[in-house]
Amino acid sequence: MGTEIILVVLDSLDKYFMLIFGSFMASFGGFARAFVLLYLLLMGIGYLKAKFGEHTKEIGWSILLIIALHVFVMELAVYKEWFVDPIKRITMHMASFFVNAGMGGSDGLEGLFTRLDDAFVKMETTVDAIFPTGNLIMFASDYIKATLALGAMTLAFGAVYVAYVITLCMGFFSMYVLFVVGGICIFFGAFKQTRHVTWSWCRAVANYALLVIFASMIMGICVDGISHAMDKLAANSDPSLGYFTREIGYVICWSLLSLGLLLKSADYAAALSGGMAGSTAMITGGLAMTGGAMFSASKLAYNNPFTRGAANKVGGWIKEGASRAYSKMKGIKRSSGE
Repeated sequence: MGTEIILVVLDSLDKYFMLIFGSFMASFGGFARAFVLLYLLLMGIGYLKAKFGEHTKEIGWSILLIIALHVFVMELAVYKEWFVDPIKRITMHMASFFVNAGMGGSDGLEGLFTRLDDAFVKMETTVDAIFPTGNLIMFASDYIKATLALGAMTLAFGAVYVAYVITLCMGFFSMYVLFVVGGICIFFGAFKQTRHVTWSWCRAVANYALLVIFASMIMGICVDGISHAMDKLAANSDPSLGYFTREIGYVICWSLLSLGLLLKSADYAAALSGGMAGSTAMITGGLAMTGGAMFSASKLAYNNPFTRGAANKVGGWIKEGASRAYSKMKGIKRSSGE
């Protein structure tokens, strides 16, 4: 499932890039030519006034870079072949390399998502086997315990899966956003006064590429622990053992550990690229907002007089029905004893 999501996202981003980059750079072409003419005019005037004699070499290099970079950034095919495709390919290959090194396989990201999907299937199969099937009224405590234990396990593993997919999508999406404006940023590298724009763009692209690589490295390491925890859970799926078992706790601990390490991938990427961490803060915030929204909704429903009254009425009906059922069972028991 995760592989399909990533492939769809990459395909959509590639189509958008091909659609917008040509027209975007065409609109930038007029400004670029005016900027170059103004730069050459100012440099020429300064050279004639003997103010830039010591910078003659720099001016010559700028002219050569203008000619070379104009070809690279104004032509879509050249820019995609020399900048976009190599960066994307290197990122995917390095991410797959670290995943394979962690799992001991050779399928890369597809193999990683296959193992995560298999672990999810094992977990859901075990949940179906453990979850109580008796009468809701007679086995209410079992239903509550099972919901709490199995729900916590499912949410923990689901959070890891979703966080990893979001991290990859965020990294590739941000890279493509930078690719769209990359032509302008690379063009400014021809001038010493604006060269810092080019280096900032390079650091930003490297930051998001490293985010994908480090997130894949972390998941490649942690997937063994998650798979092992799921195997232990599937091997001990006897409902008689209870619901708060060591195996369920093992799955929850491995899932939360993987999630915590995954959220640190942005810090690792920022440390190497010189950027600012915080890319995964949105993931943490989203998960927290989801939990907070669920709690707020339940609290709002309880405080609402209409919903609270409806809940009390339904509870009364259940209580009355259970009492009648118990009375009838008791009466039957007495008559059979007589």
